[in-house]
Amino acid sequence: MVEFTKPQKSSLKKEGKKPAKDSKKVDFSTLEITEYLIEIGDNPSCEGAPLCIGNEVQAYEEYDVDEFEETRKARRHRKQLLISPSRRSRILMSL
Repeated sequence: MVEFTKPQKSSLKKEGKKPAKDSKKVDFSTLEITEYLIEIGDNPSCEGAPLCIGNEVQAYEEYDVDEFEETRKARRHRKQLLISPSRRSRILMSL
């Protein structure tokens, strides 16, 4: 859920600084993660067997944003996000 709130009055004027005009604040309270099944794709330009995200939901989870940020794993590097051709084949064989 995303909540938009008006900024609180700032004491910046007293210090001689001007507050940003029309500044807005966005708060996020929950994070929803939906996982979908992997299916055979039709992308002719990928290396190895093409994969795509299916329409069937495999898992759904909802988290408090602060709780998620405290417990999530480290971000993966770009190379770790790529699926090798041999792994693509293994994934398709397991379908």
